[in-house]
Order: sequence, then C-alpha cells, then structure tokens
Amino acid sequence: MWKGLWQGLSGAIPKKWRSVRWKLFGGSSTKAATTPSPSRTAEFLELRRIINQHDPVGLIACHCPEDEYDPEVETILPRLETAKTWEDVHTVVTTEFLHWFGELDDPQTYRAMAQHIHEWLTYHRVPGREWRVH
Repeated sequence: MWKGLWQGLSGAIPKKWRSVRWKLFGGSSTKAATTPSPSRTAEFLELRRIINQHDPVGLIACHCPEDEYDPEVETILPRLETAKTWEDVHTVVTTEFLHWFGELDDPQTYRAMAQHIHEWLTYHRVPGREWRVH
C-alpha cells in the first residue's frame, strides 16, 4: 500500500525530493541502499561527514538518515582523484548534485562545500602518495 501511495505522490513531489523514499512509505531510496560496513573507507566517511555538514538539499535537516547522501559520495569520491583545484572540486560536486537532484537551490552552499572538500583533500594528500579510493 505504501509503495503505491509513494508512486502516486511522486509526480506531485519536486524532482529534488523524489530520490528520497521516507521509511513511512515502506520503500528504500531509489538510489542504492547503503549501510555502514567495513568496506567504507576513511575517505568515504569523511566525505560523507562534509556533505552531511553542508546538507546541500536539506535532507539531514528533514531527519533523513546520515547515509542518505551515500550514493552521491560514491559517485563524487572517484572523480576527486583527478581534481587538483577548488574549481575542479566545485565542478565535480555541482555536476553530481545536478545529476541526482536536478537543480541547485543555493549555489553558495555548493561553493562552500567544494571549498571544504578541497581543503580536506589538500590536507590529506601527501606528496608521492597516490590518491586511491579503496
């Protein structure tokens, strides 16, 4: 019943919210369901923390679980391997969030998040060490 209700409501819900299936409706997100596991690397968890802190779509503020942005983290993290500048990081972040949610509500949030991610990458990248997603 709940899944049918969700499907009926999905046309009336703004595109950015369609990827979220509330537990109330008995379905998982349309994105890959993820749970914390040993396969989550420190880089993955830190990027998740940064994105959750900035909460660009407001999902954490709506009491969604902390892993709600995991699909975005999974697609952003490998693309950060080649990101050298703040602008590169900003392009990766905005491209992925546009892909997943269809629009960017507050460009300043994405700029601040990209700056935070770039600072984290710069601090944790050690010369001579290959940046690798495990």
